[in-house]
Amino acid sequence: MSAPNQLPTTAPPTYGAPPSAAVVQRIKAQSAQDPNRRKTRDQEGCLNSIANFAPAIPDGTARYIMNRAGVNDPTDMAVRTVNVATQKVMTELFTDMMLVSQMRGRQKPNEVGRRVMTMEDLEQVLRERDVRP
Repeated sequence: MSAPNQLPTTAPPTYGAPPSAAVVQRIKAQSAQDPNRRKTRDQEGCLNSIANFAPAIPDGTARYIMNRAGVNDPTDMAVRTVNVATQKVMTELFTDMMLVSQMRGRQKPNEVGRRVMTMEDLEQVLRERDVRP
């Protein structure tokens, strides 16, 4: 385990890289060892989907951030679940920003070119979600 103020020493996987077989096996083994867990087909399918998901944020980076936030030694499944949730929120924010940008583009019909998302678009989306930038 690295010191609290140091970055992880292992190189994180590249963006969008599929998880290694070892990580998938470790996640499945950790979830199988939980004595309080009741399995259903839906839960098992969800766990398999999460285990095989290639996150936008590398697991090493998410583990580092979770450690900095006070989560001591999170399981691989917890790290991957946080990754999935984070990516979902980011995707929703970017989709809303794109819609705001499109609406702004319709207000200025004379401009021709590519669409640009601005900080104002992000601020508007965050305000709509009651998040203060």
